[in-house]
Amino acid sequence: MNPFFLFALLLLSGFSAYVLRTERQVRGTSLFFTALVAGLTLVTAYHGLLLPLSFGPDEMWHVDAPAALLLALAALLFTLAGVVSYRYISAEHKRGILSLSDVRLYYLLFPTFFLTLLAAIMANSIIVLWIAMEGTTLVTAFLVALYRRKSSLEAAWKYVLLCSIGIGLSLTGLVLMAFAFKTAGLVGNAPFLITILTTTAGSPMVNSALVKLAFVFLMVGFSTKIGLVPVHTWLPDALSKTPSPVGALFSGILLPVGLVTLLRFKLIVDIVLQSTHWTDVFFLVFGLMSILLPACLLAVQHNYKRVLAYATIVHMGLMVFAIGLGPSVITPVFMHLPVFSLLLSAGFFLSGEVILHAHSTNIEILKGLAKKMPITSALLFFVLIMTLALPPGGLFISQLLILAKGLGEHVVMTLIALAGMMLFFGAIMRIAFVMFFAEDEAEDISPKEHRTTLTHAVAVLEIGVAIFLGAAYLLPQTLRFFETLTHPLTVGL
Repeated sequence: MNPFFLFALLLLSGFSAYVLRTERQVRGTSLFFTALVAGLTLVTAYHGLLLPLSFGPDEMWHVDAPAALLLALAALLFTLAGVVSYRYISAEHKRGILSLSDVRLYYLLFPTFFLTLLAAIMANSIIVLWIAMEGTTLVTAFLVALYRRKSSLEAAWKYVLLCSIGIGLSLTGLVLMAFAFKTAGLVGNAPFLITILTTTAGSPMVNSALVKLAFVFLMVGFSTKIGLVPVHTWLPDALSKTPSPVGALFSGILLPVGLVTLLRFKLIVDIVLQSTHWTDVFFLVFGLMSILLPACLLAVQHNYKRVLAYATIVHMGLMVFAIGLGPSVITPVFMHLPVFSLLLSAGFFLSGEVILHAHSTNIEILKGLAKKMPITSALLFFVLIMTLALPPGGLFISQLLILAKGLGEHVVMTLIALAGMMLFFGAIMRIAFVMFFAEDEAEDISPKEHRTTLTHAVAVLEIGVAIFLGAAYLLPQTLRFFETLTHPLTVGL
């Protein structure tokens, strides 16, 4: 499927928000276009999984197996976010929180976010990649600031400032990388194509010192976009202030796209250096910090959306740490990624349901929520428990494989990471107990929840898929499938 056709449909969806007359028409049309583009994206992902695809002039677009997984996740999560938004935005509009112009803006930005993310996943040109990644920042900044409250505007400014600095550093790294390969004899657009850089990285003419310098800029720059410690500070603020369906997309797909992009450049550098050890150190250190600090900070959190944000950082840190253990752990990382995306996005979807019913994000105010919102509480509690990598979720298998490999390669650092995960476990269990089961002496803040909603259906679907993957991971065929899927990210090592 030609990417430009998908982009045209998404632009049409965004512009239609300002043509249609009623808020309901805007929501329905956006959901239709989102589902249509998601279906076409899945077709592209399927073909890319079978055989790598290249599109456009000078092969500026490329879809291989890892990109196919991201495309499939993006298609699924944007469709589910569209379904949840249909209810969530309507409820906020009826309550007077969002005006019709705010609804139009949301449904202009929502498909544009989808467009920039698809472009970032499929980009083979580093120029297009940089534009797409910066595009995701600019578009989502307006979504973070949608409510126009002081806290929302502050979060949006912090997000734009830090991520723009990160993307600026990434641009420096990309230019240095292209220059290193240009001096090695590549001409024309070849130094700007990721596939060409990967296949020619083994040439002895490539300046390894320049490639190392480029990777330092790329590591710091993309770590900002991924939300790794110590350049993570925008993430809890942005995810706690943005509409809940958008928070789900941040956590579930935007951050993983940044991680896989960074992983592609790690492969190039590793081939140039003929070793993974130099880049592994960066991943181990950044990953370890991103496990430990958020796990500690969770102990003092009072906003449940910030809890989900810090849980996101912990799991991103675990995957980054795992990548630093060596190429053989790339497979468990990609087993971890889809389950993580499903569970954290489900958590954000359900957090929106809590906001609509209880009008608060404060854990102390929501104390004893299980009595007031039994359906939402049961699902959200189950999501939180599954993020702790307990069976029957797929995170149990992937995390077990990661830690087993770590204990064989870097015992001390893995034990420190394990200690961080135990802190994470204790913090989440404490928060879950207070939020759902602690006695609330005050009167109920709202009527008791009596019916299921679209959001509940979406959460049940995501939880079900996460459990299914947990069972599938026990099969050797599944492991072989993920080994094949991750081959493009380990070839040449």
